[in-house]
Amino acid sequence: MRTKYYKTVMYVLVGLVAVLFYASNAPASGSASISLVKSCTDASSQGEPILFSATLTNTGTDNITNITCGDVPPVTLTGVPTSLLIGASATITGSYVPTTNPSTDTITCNGTGQLTGTSVTASASATCRYSEDGGCTLTPGYWKTHSQYGPAPYDTTWAVIGEDTTFYLSGQSYYVVLWTTPERGNAYYILAHQFIAAKLNISKGASVPSNVQDALDDATYLFGLYTPSQIGALKGGDVLRAQFVNIAGVLDTYNNGITGPGHCR
Repeated sequence: MRTKYYKTVMYVLVGLVAVLFYASNAPASGSASISLVKSCTDASSQGEPILFSATLTNTGTDNITNITCGDVPPVTLTGVPTSLLIGASATITGSYVPTTNPSTDTITCNGTGQLTGTSVTASASATCRYSEDGGCTLTPGYWKTHSQYGPAPYDTTWAVIGEDTTFYLSGQSYYVVLWTTPERGNAYYILAHQFIAAKLNISKGASVPSNVQDALDDATYLFGLYTPSQIGALKGGDVLRAQFVNIAGVLDTYNNGITGPGHCR
């Protein structure tokens, strides 16, 4: 009996050792991953710093260690954590003076999974700019409401063009064209809205990139050839309609401050 008892104890001990050995050598569980979201605050004028912040988040099921972050252009970063627990976040901040306008700024963070040893990377970019040097731009929505007809206070820039001036072959005034909804996606009015806003922005003192000037020249040529009804009759896949829409896209990015001197504050 005693021999059987000893054998049973031996088997239990051997099994326990095997379990402990497997547990100590089993692959680490979990996954290492991080995410990064960045935003920036535009500088008010050339030579002043752009401020930015980025949110670094541990999105995996493993703690992240050995975290380092870098920025292009290189700046001094504040708030970079050395590690992040599962689900935790950290806010990273910095500032720099842009050398181009706009300036595309990218931050990259690297780390290592604590259990898995997996290397992880996350990066995020933001387009920043300084706003006032070379003027600034406003959207069609601003110019619609700041004419002599209100309801917002009158912007005297309108006097350069004249709200009641006839807009090319439309048979309508600049003011009426700007307030006309592009029914069924009429590309004539889609372009006209951006064109009028761009012309007013330039009259107000906004600088003009070469691609924007080319777009204005192309639009002027097209408006001298076609009426709203002619363009409104075109189908979605029509090449001429696409030309109107593409030119409008260039002017839209200018009026919204994505290109050019930046949007007015």
